Amino acid sequence: MSLEDMPLADVSVRSDSTPFFEIRNQVRSVHRDLLQETAASMEVWQWLALLLWLLISIPLSWVLTWLVDQLFRLKKGEGDHHALSPTIRFLWPLRLIFVATIGLLALRTLGLPQTVDIPLRVVIGATLSIAGGWLAYHLVDKVSEVLEAHSNRYRYRDEILRSLGTALAKLAVIIGAILFLAEILSLPYQGVVAGLGIGGLAVALAARSTLENLIGGLTLFADKPVEVGDFCQLGEHLGVIEGIGLRSVKVRSLDRTIITIPNAEFVNLNIENLTRRDRILLRNTISLRYETTPDQLRWILAEIRQLLLQHPMVAPEPARARFLGFGDHSLDVEIFAYVKTNDWNEFLGAQEDIFLRLIDLVDESGTGFAFPSMVNYLASDSGVDEERTERAEAIVQKLREDSQLPFPNLGLQTRRELRDTLDYPPKGSIDFKSRPDTE
Repeated sequence: MSLEDMPLADVSVRSDSTPFFEIRNQVRSVHRDLLQETAASMEVWQWLALLLWLLISIPLSWVLTWLVDQLFRLKKGEGDHHALSPTIRFLWPLRLIFVATIGLLALRTLGLPQTVDIPLRVVIGATLSIAGGWLAYHLVDKVSEVLEAHSNRYRYRDEILRSLGTALAKLAVIIGAILFLAEILSLPYQGVVAGLGIGGLAVALAARSTLENLIGGLTLFADKPVEVGDFCQLGEHLGVIEGIGLRSVKVRSLDRTIITIPNAEFVNLNIENLTRRDRILLRNTISLRYETTPDQLRWILAEIRQLLLQHPMVAPEPARARFLGFGDHSLDVEIFAYVKTNDWNEFLGAQEDIFLRLIDLVDESGTGFAFPSMVNYLASDSGVDEERTERAEAIVQKLREDSQLPFPNLGLQTRRELRDTLDYPPKGSIDFKSRPDTE
């Protein structure tokens, strides 16, 4: 203390004093007792300065945090889907960061002894590492939410890229915070990092499924077979894609349960994206009673074809109605058409309207729909028509005598004469055209 009171040598050139000595000189000018050493080799004024730092930094950090919150609206758009409140996710880490930053500035000027300075720097550094990592981790989520909101607004969604980018950014934040904390605590992490080259194979084997899922996620990003919100058939699962992550895809099933499918398994599934279809197929077979006459059947086919062409929800091509064949209990007519929508509910409405109109058509035709049944007809049997029987037997006898029986095949000359002799389309249809040889 007595040496400090001695006058300075008269020198023309003198180096600039550090902030610590300038502050100390100011303190000495106020009261010399403040320079007395106390516990931990610290002077009285240094203890007072630390206390003043706490008194100033805490309310100042609250004010700075409020300004940041108002500027960036950290609480805006927060929903119930987050387990933690915005205060814990953003505000408290910011306050700790501001307090620690002000503390570092104070340490540079107070000139504390190493027995106090080093532990304080370690505590402040650890606080910055943990609070900064916590804040950055949740800021990644915040940025992801903002990007999702903008993509929904402009109808552009690349959920796979956003999810992968979010997961990789979070992983980078965690690794960075751990390395920074290791540097603060003087842990020998360099050797661990250098040893990753040797232990990489073992890590890859241990994390094989994780790497497979990561590669699967990158494959999903490259191919883009699905997006969030798509309604898909995924193997035996049917549901809506709710989330695409770095490890797995989440599907909301029709039972309203969440099905989690690892990416490595998902990319190998037969994926049928029902949302991306431009039309929905309407295909059904109506069964008519066997008592339906050919002309009744022709009328029904014509009316169904007109209905499909007239309906505004049905694509004109390749809409068709065809007599399919003879069923066990019915005459079968197949309806094949595409409804011009990709919304399932809208399709069901159009299909319902078409089916109701079909019921009216069948009812107007005078016939009815068939169903598995057995009908017993009570009628007197007229027996075999003897005249027609004799005529058929005479024709066959004549063919036998002329060696012209068409068994097992028709003769070559007969086949040439019979080829293409029937009218098709049949005479009377709108598409009928007589052959040149009949005109």
